Amino acid sequence: MTLPGTSTPFRFVVLVLIFSATLPSGIARADDISCNELLTGLKNKIIGFFGPERPPEPVPTMTELLASRLPADPEVIRLFVRDPKIPTMPHYTNNMIGSIQDAFAPWFRREHTESYAEMLRKQHRLLTGGETGEQTYLSTSVSRPLEPGEIGKFRHELPPTIDRAMLQFRFAESLGSLGKHPAPVAEFLKSIKSGEIRWISITEVPRKAHPKSSVLPKVFFDETIEVIFTQVYPERAHAGHYVEALEKTMETLRALPRPAELETLIPPLAATIKLFAAGLPFEKVNFSIAMSHVNFILMEHGYRGIENGFFDVYSMLLPEETFHSLLLETIRKAQP
Repeated sequence: MTLPGTSTPFRFVVLVLIFSATLPSGIARADDISCNELLTGLKNKIIGFFGPERPPEPVPTMTELLASRLPADPEVIRLFVRDPKIPTMPHYTNNMIGSIQDAFAPWFRREHTESYAEMLRKQHRLLTGGETGEQTYLSTSVSRPLEPGEIGKFRHELPPTIDRAMLQFRFAESLGSLGKHPAPVAEFLKSIKSGEIRWISITEVPRKAHPKSSVLPKVFFDETIEVIFTQVYPERAHAGHYVEALEKTMETLRALPRPAELETLIPPLAATIKLFAAGLPFEKVNFSIAMSHVNFILMEHGYRGIENGFFDVYSMLLPEETFHSLLLETIRKAQP
């Protein structure tokens, strides 16, 4: 708001008058009242003089956002990729939108009665092939496209003929320079011994179904450090344990009143990421589905979604409490 004649001296006089008006009656000296009391009074007087603050615009649900924006809109793309600055793959965004609108959204809102497993197969099928089954995409982290027999099927449902090294062992994306990661991650990676092997602790599935992970020797490139994360797939026979654990986690999220506090949402959202990332229920295209669920649920509760980043790898490397804190901090920073 701009008033005529509001020169610098005028503004100063106004602020002095407002400041003076904050002093409670009967108190002669400013040091007789607390700093918090003084600042609160000053804030209230300024708001009263210039008018009330406008409340922030409500965050749309993902359904509302997708209905009002084009697939190429930066805010849409931001929700579905690791890094919005990297061009998206052909068909990827359109496939993702269709998989959410036709599979996950109606299931989560109880508009469809299909089981969680049926919904997940449908979303995987739509995401990897589109409505026609021919709109396939190939990400930079996948060395070959999915074969028809792998689309929409969990790993424990695949025929024995599809049995490759890719099903048992993989190199995840290079984590790149340590300076690119949040401080807790960078510090943790610095502390890991080269070649260290550990079990990924997952309380939601039987111990025999836990995968292993390791960090290969740190490689130096022009004074930067790259850490290559290696993950061993859980045996195919155990993939069903992860689907069951994911269903229980998602039922917890569906039962929460809306809006829920972020502190309430974080544990099951973090578990969703970790179960998809470590358990790999599908042969390929797991993390994309996980983060579509996380962002959809955040937006259902009135929060802005986040970029996908490396939360899949973070979920397996970091201690649970550290991962929860990192996820919470990231979501808070993304809010308008």
